[in-house]
Amino acid sequence: MDYSRVAPVNTPIIDPVDKQGIIKAIEAGNKQRLVEIRGEIAANPTVPEIDQYLLSLVSAGLARINGDFAASNRALDRGLEVVGRHADTNHELNALLLLDESIRYGNLFLANDLAGWIKRTTWLENVYFSPIRSFYQLPNLQFPNLTLIKPLVPAASISNPSVIASDIEQLPLRVDHERIDGQLPLDVRVQASILGETDWVLFDTGALTGVLPAEYIARHHLRIIASSERGSDGFNRNMHDDYVVVPEIRLGRTVLRNQLFSVAPIPFPVLGLLQMSQLRHLTIDAHTLRFGPHAPFDCQDPIHAASAIAGVEFRLLFPYNLEGREKTAVLDTGDNTPSVLAIRTRTLPAALQASARIKKLVTTAGKVSYRTATTPATVHFARFTAQDYIKYVQSPMQDDLIPNGILRHARFSLDMTDHVACLTPYRSNTMPE
Repeated sequence: MDYSRVAPVNTPIIDPVDKQGIIKAIEAGNKQRLVEIRGEIAANPTVPEIDQYLLSLVSAGLARINGDFAASNRALDRGLEVVGRHADTNHELNALLLLDESIRYGNLFLANDLAGWIKRTTWLENVYFSPIRSFYQLPNLQFPNLTLIKPLVPAASISNPSVIASDIEQLPLRVDHERIDGQLPLDVRVQASILGETDWVLFDTGALTGVLPAEYIARHHLRIIASSERGSDGFNRNMHDDYVVVPEIRLGRTVLRNQLFSVAPIPFPVLGLLQMSQLRHLTIDAHTLRFGPHAPFDCQDPIHAASAIAGVEFRLLFPYNLEGREKTAVLDTGDNTPSVLAIRTRTLPAALQASARIKKLVTTAGKVSYRTATTPATVHFARFTAQDYIKYVQSPMQDDLIPNGILRHARFSLDMTDHVACLTPYRSNTMPE
């Protein structure tokens, strides 16, 4: 699900932002801008309370970008200590403190604290949203970027996600025999058991929650625990999303329990970053998915992520250089395009217009047709250079993605507990046999 661009809300709204640009920098995963803001504030001869509070938001944002949600919350706590009595919501409501609460609220969701997130939703409504509506005499006043997903059940009815880990798991990826653009694609699906059913399950770094085929809901009588009216697929099509908790998923001997999934008309289940975050030493190469506390692991690069402030989106960013332009792209192992880069743009490059083709795709919002073109290119990543193909996709949403074609050049490693994520080239610069 993509909440970065959603339909406009045609009612009065409050969207927590700051003039320094801290919130925008967190959402973009812009570490450099946060460091610059910190320097600008600290350069003042004296640093008043309010600026000390803003410095705590910067620290919280840097920790969020690194995937360290506990450290982010500790920074927020320090900010509240700085403002002292102004943080006591029993006596006053300071709109600036809603920035703190926005980040903290998102951290709960990203840390898989589902029950805590539901409790905080109720707390925000009672302590901030309802009193602010009363003060402005606007009963329909909305806080859209803090209410993208609405819980429908009490926190007491929810058990938080957990994992029963085995020392090491090594699962073969599904072999796909249907060619795309003349090449056999890589398929990051492994066999797993969901609710007692064996299925091929996709490990999709482009998704945050898991995604469950709608047919599972009726078969297993799963309860809808949350919903959203403002989800979007990668082509800016809005949709209604329901969310359920899946009691058990088995990956080999490893058991994931009480996992959050959205529901969509897709043909197979998807595990997102919330599920991957519970697997230690996760590594995916061109043939195998491996994880477990005793699994070999050689990644030390800090996570670099962009995220929606309310935590409903978290995207792993990796730097690249194309034709001298330095940018970042989102790793999306759910895209099985056999290219190393997919650039979504409103208009295809003029040189590729004649070779463009119409393709069809099933997204979480259903079927979509789009124009696309592929061209050879040399793309420089942080640790290696890939001479391969890049794909341009005509879409109203503009961003850069790294499809799982990158696994022909490098393995992906992730450990959210240690806050690291890497694309590491194969030693021989070729795929493992």
